[in-house]
Amino acid sequence: MRVRHHYCIDERESVVEFLKRYPISYEVIGMVGDKTIIFDIYEDQYSYEMFKKSFPMLSISSFKNLEFSKEDIEKSKWLMVSCRGTNVEYVFQKEAFQYSCPYKIPFHKKSFYRHFKQISNLTVEKNVKWGKRQFFSGPNSMENIIFCSERTKNILENRWEGLQFKNVINKKGNDYIDDLYQLFFENSIPFSAFVDAKSVRCHKCRKKMILVSDCIFKIKEEYLQDSSKVYQTGEVITDGRIFGETVVLYIVPQEFYRYCEERGMNRGMDYRPVELV
Repeated sequence: MRVRHHYCIDERESVVEFLKRYPISYEVIGMVGDKTIIFDIYEDQYSYEMFKKSFPMLSISSFKNLEFSKEDIEKSKWLMVSCRGTNVEYVFQKEAFQYSCPYKIPFHKKSFYRHFKQISNLTVEKNVKWGKRQFFSGPNSMENIIFCSERTKNILENRWEGLQFKNVINKKGNDYIDDLYQLFFENSIPFSAFVDAKSVRCHKCRKKMILVSDCIFKIKEEYLQDSSKVYQTGEVITDGRIFGETVVLYIVPQEFYRYCEERGMNRGMDYRPVELV
């Protein structure tokens, strides 16, 4: 098991120089004057300690992930799933969400929101060119969203209860993009399903949230009995006591992982075991 920190921050020359020096692969996206740097650093790398010393405020703004071995994944009945791909140029549109409790964090120009819930279709900058072995992609940002191609939709549609495929809007024409869908998980597990979860309250609205400390979740087995369904956690997960948006995490059965694995579809996908109690 390895701990990976995913960063998505406003472009800074000092950060780019650091990434080149060690070296750490990175991606720069956006227009001149409004560029974003995306990169990953593992905790067992020397560069991680140096990054924390060089940029102490930036180092706390990562999204933390645990990477598990294939054996760990295959022996777990249920899994959290996300996607590392960044092929989709996601465009945040306020109209697509209900949101509340705004806040700002150091070295970021834009405002963030502690809570937001998707209420309509998402928007992207342009069409996606899918590779022959690419079935899923995440956005080129920190949001935990899974997109897929038309081919993927045809393979997975109607196989798991609660898995829907939402159309995605083209920013330039406001019509739906061909060959691009968002995986949407309709079924939610309740807050009470989590065991030994450390909870915090929003400083503004006092809403109760689950604080992610190690990315491993314990869930009561009674809530995950039907392997023909997929689930989401609801907008209750956060990685910070003060900063950090509430995010939705997605839960799939082992059968989902194996179905995709047998068809070579898991490239770029992250699976994490869920502990049943």
